[in-house]
Amino acid sequence: LVNGVFGFASIVLRGIADLQPDYLAVSFDLPGPTFRHEQYAEYKATRQRMPDDLRDQFPKVREVVKALRIPVYEMQGYEADDVIGTITRNLDANENLETTIVTVDLDMLQLVTPRVRLMTTRSGVENTVMYDVAKIDERFGLRPDQMVDYKALKGDPSDNIPGVPGVGEKTAIQLLGQFGSLDAIYEHLDEVKGKLRDRLAEHRESAFLSREVGRIVTDLPVELDLDAARLGDYDRDSVIRLFREYEFRTLIERLPQMSGETATDKAQALRAVVTSGSVPAARVGTERPAGWGSGRPIRAGSLGGAGVPAGVAVWSARDLDEAVRARAASVRGREEFRRAMAEAEEWIERHAPFPPVAGRC
Repeated sequence: LVNGVFGFASIVLRGIADLQPDYLAVSFDLPGPTFRHEQYAEYKATRQRMPDDLRDQFPKVREVVKALRIPVYEMQGYEADDVIGTITRNLDANENLETTIVTVDLDMLQLVTPRVRLMTTRSGVENTVMYDVAKIDERFGLRPDQMVDYKALKGDPSDNIPGVPGVGEKTAIQLLGQFGSLDAIYEHLDEVKGKLRDRLAEHRESAFLSREVGRIVTDLPVELDLDAARLGDYDRDSVIRLFREYEFRTLIERLPQMSGETATDKAQALRAVVTSGSVPAARVGTERPAGWGSGRPIRAGSLGGAGVPAGVAVWSARDLDEAVRARAASVRGREEFRRAMAEAEEWIERHAPFPPVAGRC
């Protein structure tokens, strides 16, 4: 099966087309426990194991990423969220950059700043939302720095983070609106009335543990290499061969332009590839490509901000399994496979992250 690879590649190509970032990076979760499991042994204990037929597709996903010459950042013992958090925090100090994180995970709303936005892909193409500071206030009535306390109070069943039993979204927002932070709530616990005060007092330890588990690390020894991350020429031959090998014919014409190539030239060249004969199976080497191409000039205001010369997009692929789990049924026979891929593309167009688009792509 390669439906997960198809979904991932489709999301990346659509994101490049919509955001047109000057720099692009991807972060993956690595297998094995993280420091959060040491803090809280039950972290994510209720999640179902990723199906083997989806897990087996990740090497192919990495092949596609490598052929596109997108740098990958990851660290053992930490989640992709932490790597992205560190990268965006480091970039936030650069007044000449705006960063867009692309993910289905609203946990990363805590990373939003005036120069860091989050594109959530949870609700599909039609309902994709761009969160900035104002949008977080509009939806939650909170600041980005309050989002980790919000989760500490209400918990998160998807990650098996307990929070405070009986405290839901509305109550958490009310408490933070009144007191400002989790620490201030407990400093003024005598001002909270009735059974809510009793619940907060009883589950104080759970609330603070939930905050620590839910807090994204932003000080890892990771730094984005902007030269390597510049979106420039990629190994088009290898990408095309991979797409032909995996029967991703509909994605070939969506590949981005190369340096010096007009949109018309690109469309004609890729259309010819789609309609031409077979291409030998790709052989992607184990070493990182030596050259990253000439790139393209930085465009003033590339993400719409006056005086902002460059934009960075960071994708996360942590929730790839959620996007395609329902499409992972076993497929036998070439014709059935082709029908399934067509169906998958139609499904992704309805439900996947774009448009518009840090990811884990």
